[in-house]
Amino acid sequence: MTLRSITMLTAALMVAGSTTAGTARAAEATSTATTQPTTTSRASAPVTARVDIDGDKRRDTVRLTQLASTRSWHRFVLSVRTAAGRTDTMRIAVPNQTSVKPSDLWWGTAHADGVRGAEILLDLSGNLGDAPYPHMYTWRRGRIASAPAPEKAAPGQQSNYWAIIAQPFQYSGYTFSSRNGARTVTWNRTTPGATPEPRRYSGTSTTYRWTSAGWRKVSTKPLRGLSEDSAFRLADWHGITWR
Repeated sequence: MTLRSITMLTAALMVAGSTTAGTARAAEATSTATTQPTTTSRASAPVTARVDIDGDKRRDTVRLTQLASTRSWHRFVLSVRTAAGRTDTMRIAVPNQTSVKPSDLWWGTAHADGVRGAEILLDLSGNLGDAPYPHMYTWRRGRIASAPAPEKAAPGQQSNYWAIIAQPFQYSGYTFSSRNGARTVTWNRTTPGATPEPRRYSGTSTTYRWTSAGWRKVSTKPLRGLSEDSAFRLADWHGITWR
């Protein structure tokens, strides 16, 4: 999927609970609320995908469903039912700035890391403005889990926000590849210099390799003297297609 026009907000990932094989659990949230919003008659149709999530080479069912909204938040539930019958859910909320439906959040699924099975990408921006706020999710140990961006994978710094930015003040994107059986991703990030037009961009290109412990940095090289067109071309997903 190409870069879409939607706002980057500090959208909070609100997870009120998650259910594995019918058992409620808390998942990645500070909220202790137990009241569950009910689906309203005005909720938009869910998005459903049939794709191998758990890596057993069988298609699982992934669904993003809209729940009731409040004045502050649009609420959704991300659910997975595997071909083996394992289920889990995660609650997600985005700012209530305008009308939002599941298809506005859904970027798709694709194989991103070095573990078998596809990842899930949702845009939590709230469908406003001109920059996305993509968050990635995966399946780990029978549960839906966050998939941290490589530059934010260190303990205590983990975030599943992936920095896709295409603004004159910064261009940022990721390039995925597989080499000799190893999965790698390169994070390219540039910012403009102080020189007058034509503006030139500089930054870094950092490559990470997937290991049993997650993404680990392999190398960093400088990027210098890029035209804005060249910097812009880095600001997207490359080597991966979200469907």
